[in-house]
Amino acid sequence: MSGMVARLCNNCAFGSAKDKCIECGKHIGSSGSVARLCSNCSSGGKKDLCVKCGKRISGSGAVARLCSNCSFGSKKDKCFNCGKHIF
Repeated sequence: MSGMVARLCNNCAFGSAKDKCIECGKHIGSSGSVARLCSNCSSGGKKDLCVKCGKRISGSGAVARLCSNCSFGSKKDKCFNCGKHIF
């Protein structure tokens, strides 16, 4: 599979936001799937923007993850931003 890792900026990842599903807000324990962007959504500056608030991410950021409910089935293979299938 290809696709960029969707990240949260430091503001959105601070506190419990880094432990919540980017799609449904459910708490993620120690598990969860990485939320990714397809090549269309990650081209240009979008790969440097927070998927939650749109703020530009400077060098670092937390990996945005999907809880087991949202990553079950095909959702883990779709772009968070546009819904396009990621191969």
